[in-house]
Amino acid sequence: MLVEYHQYNNQFHHLIHKGAVLHTHRTRTMAITNTTSTVQAIFALHVVTAGGSIILVLAALALFGRQLVGGPGRPRTFKKFNRSTLNRHRYTNSCPFYPIPNQLTHNSSTGTQLFLITGLTTLMIAYAAQSSIVALQSRLPSPFYITSAYAYPQYTEPFGNNDSIKYGKIISILSFTYQGAMIIMNACIVGAIWIHANHVQNNGTGIKEPGVLSWALNGFWMLAILALGFASWAVGLARRGSGNSALAYPSLIAVDYMVRTLYVVYVATVIAASTSATLEAILCWIGIKKNGVVGVSLPPSFCANAWTDDI
Repeated sequence: MLVEYHQYNNQFHHLIHKGAVLHTHRTRTMAITNTTSTVQAIFALHVVTAGGSIILVLAALALFGRQLVGGPGRPRTFKKFNRSTLNRHRYTNSCPFYPIPNQLTHNSSTGTQLFLITGLTTLMIAYAAQSSIVALQSRLPSPFYITSAYAYPQYTEPFGNNDSIKYGKIISILSFTYQGAMIIMNACIVGAIWIHANHVQNNGTGIKEPGVLSWALNGFWMLAILALGFASWAVGLARRGSGNSALAYPSLIAVDYMVRTLYVVYVATVIAASTSATLEAILCWIGIKKNGVVGVSLPPSFCANAWTDDI
């Protein structure tokens, strides 16, 4: 009887151990694979966006580094980062076909590069956080966040929930990380479009751009995006609660009037600023087509009397 008891006891503990291993294995399995194909596509899109941003950031840094060590578009000095000088050509009425050297201001691409690198870095951070949120939400009875303003409902049972993990607190932190990064990225998009278009027009026509009005308008747009975005973000941060009961930023948009109002005004400002910057870029392109320097030259004998040096 004693031998039979020990055999039964060993078999029982073996089954318990086997069940524990099986439960652990199931818990460690990616819960996202047990969701619908739509949710998996949302998760994949977030991951691809974050991964693509990493590649683009590295490429932008490599290009910027090459520029600084002597590649095309390198600033003349590090003390004067925005501008360098280049011998350009202009034409006179006495000889409209022969280019005359003229020392014009030439804008480097440094401004565009800084906006671009900052924007891509924040995009990478934002979607790394968002993909993590979706992965965690697959373990909870919660909708899946696509943006701060839109979520996809959950149609499957949660899988792999671990009571020792404070999902609410982690998701709240990640959601505020995502929103903060997106605010900076939107401001960088406006800045990059604006400064690049104006610098290209300056380099192509010799007309000094951007002007005072352009600086004021686009500076206002970028400041408004940052001010309104972080105002909504800060109010939400103050009202989100603490611990595992902390609310995520999208939840605060839904339940808190002040956070929602500031967020809506912020989104409207982003749309208006992006439209304004795009229209300015179109105007710059039209200016280049109309006033751009044509690189046509004839032998000096055709215009020997017209040569002047305005440097």
